[in-house]
Amino acid sequence: MKPFQVQEFPQAEAMRGESMRTPDDVSAMVKLRDLGWGVKRIAVELGCSKNTVKRWLAVGGWQPCRSPSRSKKLDGLGDWLARISHTE
Repeated sequence: MKPFQVQEFPQAEAMRGESMRTPDDVSAMVKLRDLGWGVKRIAVELGCSKNTVKRWLAVGGWQPCRSPSRSKKLDGLGDWLARISHTE
């Protein structure tokens, strides 16, 4: 019995972990989808993963990445900090 071998495409290594696309790439994804192309065909054409195409199509277009807003330990203490810094 032959051992099972997984054959990868040459671009598979470069595609791993890829998520950021340029605005032009994302607009091309949307245009191709509007023309009736499937997710897999778009991914092959643009050289990215199907999940990347699905994610950008779900968003509806390119959007810049946003950092999550987190509360800080000193939030709400701005007035108090200003008074302390002026007294010293």
